[in-house]
Amino acid sequence: MKGHYNNILVPTDFSEQSLLALEQAYALAKILNVEITLLHVIPDTTGDIGLGLFSKWNPKIHQSDYEDSCNARLLQISESASKISWVKVNPLLLKGKVPDKIVMIARDIYAKFIVMAANSSDPEHKKSFIGSNTSRVIRDAPCPILTFNGNNIREQFETIVLPLDLTEETQQKVSKAIELAKYYNSTIRVISIILTDEKEVIEKLTSQLKQVKEYIENRDIYTTSKIIYGDKTLRKLTSYILDYAREINGDLIMIMTPETNLLEKFLGNIDNEIICLSKIPVLTVHPK
Repeated sequence: MKGHYNNILVPTDFSEQSLLALEQAYALAKILNVEITLLHVIPDTTGDIGLGLFSKWNPKIHQSDYEDSCNARLLQISESASKISWVKVNPLLLKGKVPDKIVMIARDIYAKFIVMAANSSDPEHKKSFIGSNTSRVIRDAPCPILTFNGNNIREQFETIVLPLDLTEETQQKVSKAIELAKYYNSTIRVISIILTDEKEVIEKLTSQLKQVKEYIENRDIYTTSKIIYGDKTLRKLTSYILDYAREINGDLIMIMTPETNLLEKFLGNIDNEIICLSKIPVLTVHPK
């Protein structure tokens, strides 16, 4: 039925990181009572070669043999995942431009979330920025995207880290955090990082933090708030956020992509760094 959100989409290139992202999706699928669509896209050789995540085309292998091999692998992973997780995992094999197909399927199945590996499969790029396909999916996806690094799978999102700034989209990010917190009975840790001594900025952030904390608490969710005063000449904003998440043993960081022309090609620097460097899952929400 149109508008019925009953799937989580997990793209895979069969790499270890993308298969761990599938495992990360199990608990989310169970608590939402939805199925998982496991998608592998055979890249369009005219445009996707070298894009990083999910581009493992090998021109030396005959196309039909390669497709058969991919299909067999996808079926095997899906069947095994269904048995292990007790979640129905539906395999789907497509050909085309990888990010376009991921976004298209997310729309077609009315995906509630996309869960995917954050970093490029290319080891030379893995530590510096997220893969090109991943950034394009984040830019164009019709739903929130949960990106996953490392091997620290979270069965529960008990502690959600919610960084706040003065953007107009703050209310939307707070609403999505509340929605997720109700599913998991989470604590929300609201933080603002102040890297300026401008009185007006400090007063606005302080006032907003207080209002957001009260707003969340009024929805029966345990909430804390904290202002961290930093020095931008010594450390980046990203490092303050990630250090705080580590200190409190956070399970999830929630960010919102800014609506800027820069997103036509790249994610903002802060968003990119958080997604790439975070050792815990990051949920990216689009402003509406």
